[in-house]
Amino acid sequence: GELASDRGQFASDRGLTSHEHALIAGLGKRPRKAKLRAVIENLTRRRPLSAADLGRALGRTNIEKLTERHLRPMVADGRLKRVHPDQLTHPQQAYYAPESTIGPLFEETEEEG
Repeated sequence: GELASDRGQFASDRGLTSHEHALIAGLGKRPRKAKLRAVIENLTRRRPLSAADLGRALGRTNIEKLTERHLRPMVADGRLKRVHPDQLTHPQQAYYAPESTIGPLFEETEEEG
């Protein structure tokens, strides 16, 4: 079999909470930048995810574009951190949201009707 450092370990339908599934479903085909980044931040606050894992979970096929347009700017803004910050091309590089950026937007609440 083939071995790859960050491929094939995260199926888009496994490892996600029902809340995370709902957030992803709410994105649509061409989500606004702020909405997509909020979902990325939410997905990475429970555990670090590689760019490939995030791409699979979000249904994105171009991982380089996801990294260039969203992950790198989110690291620069402090919304994400790298697991291996001193080795940008580390084969097990992954991203996580630091606790300080988590706000009430991501609180799971039950609405009463």
